[in-house]
Amino acid sequence: MVLVLMCAFTTVLNAALEARSARRSTTAALLRLGASARLLRGAAVLRGAALLLLLAPVAWGVGQLTTMPFTHS
Repeated sequence: MVLVLMCAFTTVLNAALEARSARRSTTAALLRLGASARLLRGAAVLRGAALLLLLAPVAWGVGQLTTMPFTHS
């Protein structure tokens, strides 16, 4: 089960890093328009917390399902 959770975590981390690089130009534009760095950091924290709160239970459930034994009745 630990392996499944580690794979799920790695997948989420990879997706977050790709999204960050995709948002780089948008972030630069917002800074040019006058958005504060504090606001952008707060938005990043909110996105990270949402990912953690939504995907951690899903990863745990998948881990539980993959470690369940198959039984035939």
